[in-house]
Amino acid sequence: MKYLVLSVVVVMAAAVTARAELTAEQITKGQQLYTTGCLRCHPKKGGTIAPKAFTDAKWSHWVNKMMPMSKLSADDKKLLTEYLAAIRLGKAELPKSK
Repeated sequence: MKYLVLSVVVVMAAAVTARAELTAEQITKGQQLYTTGCLRCHPKKGGTIAPKAFTDAKWSHWVNKMMPMSKLSADDKKLLTEYLAAIRLGKAELPKSK
């Protein structure tokens, strides 16, 4: 069972990485989700979370864990995870500081 769960996580992470081709609209929405769902709390707790700090599988784990607190829908969770993968692949940028 342990290996089955690990296999599913690896396959999901590979799917996220392969999907990291986002439209400009999706990138904008991903930036908004990152700002309101992640940075809203984490700067208050010692700093931002660098998207390149974790693998796809680890981000998937953390986004799932934070979903209830950040009130993300399933679609928003998927887009946020894809946006983080796109940043790691150099296909998107972090939101600009205001």
